[in-house]
Amino acid sequence: MSLSSGQSIDDFYCQLVEKANTLKKPDHEILVKFIKGLPEQLAFFVRAGHHRDSPSALAAAKMGEAYGYRKAELQVAAASKQAKPSDKRDSEFASLQSQIDTLTKAVQNLTASKTDESTKQNRRTDRFAYSRQQAT
Repeated sequence: MSLSSGQSIDDFYCQLVEKANTLKKPDHEILVKFIKGLPEQLAFFVRAGHHRDSPSALAAAKMGEAYGYRKAELQVAAASKQAKPSDKRDSEFASLQSQIDTLTKAVQNLTASKTDESTKQNRRTDRFAYSRQQAT
């Protein structure tokens, strides 16, 4: 049992004490398990205090955390080969990108053709209005 990266020291200690009480373990065993479950630098800080009971070790661990001895440890997972990005995800992305490009071109063509049609319509209307003015 060890302290997780996002877990509070109090929570870890309470879980350990609860488990030890269920198994009827003495306090010095709780103390040893508590220190073994701490990150390396924090455990060293607590061990350096030569604490005789678990509550004083808990207080020292909290103080060590406040002093910055608890740092996130990088967990390295052993892997036989390098992880590659998903080919399926890449192909889906490429497909979506091409669909977006096609739709963008279609919208641009529609916009251009609508603009041309409205320009032609305006010219027809202008010619009709001009010819009516000439007649009067």
